[in-house]
Amino acid sequence: MTAAGPVLEIHVFGGSSKGECIIIKFPQGNYGVVDSCLGDSDSEYSPPVKFLKDTGVSTLSFVCLTHPHNDHFAGMLQFFEEFKVREFWHSSALSQDRLRSIVQQEIVDAKQMGDKKREEQTKELVEIYKSVAKLRKRPRQGKQSKRQRAKTNKSKAQPTSLTLRAGILGTKLYPFPRDDNGSASVTAIAPSEEEKGRYEQSLAKCFSEEKLIDCKPLDHNKISLALLVKTGKTVVVLGGDTEAKSWESALRDYPKELAANLVKVSHHGSKEGHCKGLWESFCASDTTTYAVCTGYKSSGLPKKETLDHISNCGASIYLTHRNCLPKLAASVDDTQRSRTAVNKFFTNLSPKTPSIATEFKLSKLDDSFGKCSFTFDSSGKLISVEAQDPAVEVT
Repeated sequence: MTAAGPVLEIHVFGGSSKGECIIIKFPQGNYGVVDSCLGDSDSEYSPPVKFLKDTGVSTLSFVCLTHPHNDHFAGMLQFFEEFKVREFWHSSALSQDRLRSIVQQEIVDAKQMGDKKREEQTKELVEIYKSVAKLRKRPRQGKQSKRQRAKTNKSKAQPTSLTLRAGILGTKLYPFPRDDNGSASVTAIAPSEEEKGRYEQSLAKCFSEEKLIDCKPLDHNKISLALLVKTGKTVVVLGGDTEAKSWESALRDYPKELAANLVKVSHHGSKEGHCKGLWESFCASDTTTYAVCTGYKSSGLPKKETLDHISNCGASIYLTHRNCLPKLAASVDDTQRSRTAVNKFFTNLSPKTPSIATEFKLSKLDDSFGKCSFTFDSSGKLISVEAQDPAVEVT
């Protein structure tokens, strides 16, 4: 297949319950990262970091944190330690004061629940923002000796400061400054102002005169970034953990711009991760729409109803980890599509065997990561797709 113009690569990493990470390679050859995930405890690098290092990448145009849930930021420090990061993107709801309150609330709640892992991962969120703050400080402009200048030039530290960008519905994040004639762009299409306001109100209720009075868990999904990536006629939507209310606003503000070639399914395929008419809009493209979902097995995600809805809208679905495959067998007679999916992954088993997906458990498989890679040309045509085991094609 011959590519029409520059290509866009999207690599989606996902474990069974270890988060997700998306790597974007733009037509110009530069890379950006959205969210992060944990690797195997025996590995020096997480799978996305290893992929980038093996590819020879040394600089990232941006690292984006969609929202402060630990399955989206755990392991993110490695990107700042191993690469030169030019920009850090986050939700506009995460001001310095709000972030401090969120961290305080999260740590106290984790202690009360006896969740030491969550407590430690929340401390990593603090370290991520400390790294961002450190990298934002510009180097001193005073006079330097030749020896000092030589030392500075050889240093691994960034020669210029990192830029912090906050996104909300309608924010043009890439490129910056705005270039309408550029070959690629990234725009925030969530969260909405309304959802940001509701989140801020919930956070404010946790405190009285800066003292924590309530540890009720916050719904960080309300402020999750969702990104609209465009290059030529190719459109990619990266849904983060955005939920229905913000998607309603995105549909309102971008009624004709969401027809996509590829969609990273929001919130691991939960019922709350889409609104009425959303997937119909995503699948309005002239070409096949591909959907890639990162599951979260411990929460029972993705939901079969969500995958059925996406499939019925016409999308071809990929899942980054087959251990997250929902109980298709329980309703195998509903559609030929479900029967085909079950037979494809569980050959030599009767299609009416109950709970096939839940019986397929391997501890080593649970610790592994899958990767779904998509390459598009500038016309929106799919050049290649690869599902690296344990990732699978569902429909």
